[in-house]
Amino acid sequence: MRNCLLLILLTAVLLAGAGCDSLAIYPKRRVNFYRGSTGDLGRIRRICFVQLAENTGYPEIARRMSRALQQELQELGLFHVDLIPAGRFELRDLDLSKREPYTIRELAKIREDLHCDAVMFGRITSFKPYPSTQVGLYVRLMDLKDGRLVWAIDDVWDTTERETVARIQRYFFREMRETYQPVGDELAIMGTGAFQKFVSHEVVETIDPHSDQKSLPRQFFESPTGIDLRRIGRGAQKTASNTLADF
Repeated sequence: MRNCLLLILLTAVLLAGAGCDSLAIYPKRRVNFYRGSTGDLGRIRRICFVQLAENTGYPEIARRMSRALQQELQELGLFHVDLIPAGRFELRDLDLSKREPYTIRELAKIREDLHCDAVMFGRITSFKPYPSTQVGLYVRLMDLKDGRLVWAIDDVWDTTERETVARIQRYFFREMRETYQPVGDELAIMGTGAFQKFVSHEVVETIDPHSDQKSLPRQFFESPTGIDLRRIGRGAQKTASNTLADF
């Protein structure tokens, strides 16, 4: 028995020396997200994704992050996703600033004007450029048939954390290794575009009903003021990005 334990210990040391520690030691982190039932997701065929709002001073990052998320959602293959820029004319006549829950008639108007089954909206909550690359996201997916919250995420990805770096290495090893050689996973840490692609992959993975990740209870995402998540906005704004920046 003692010899077996020594052999196991020696094997672990050899794996670490071979550079496998970041792939083997660090488990998959639990992202803070909520996902409804498979039936809720199954009812959705077309999503209108309102470009992410931001108040971090990096509007181009919000646009690029939105495009990266749209592309990853399309590749998932569950929905068709239309990305709507901030200030799009279809949104101007919609009362997205109200605090009260939407009525069935109002939800029907949004569906008619946007030609979709659900609307996705949110904001970038934090951003730091290289060398301490970080991005925080707060995003919701609402079914326009009944105003039900179908999916939500609220988390931060930070390359100063060893666990995040290990997950980037795992992502490039499994998904993108051939694309970014010889720089490899270091590109995600150095380059904002590659890092956003990594974040988008982890975000969209939480939407996939076949993902083995466990979601948090819906109550985790309820507003601390008791306002239902369907009550979008805190003030009348002229553009969707400002309206959806605080909800």
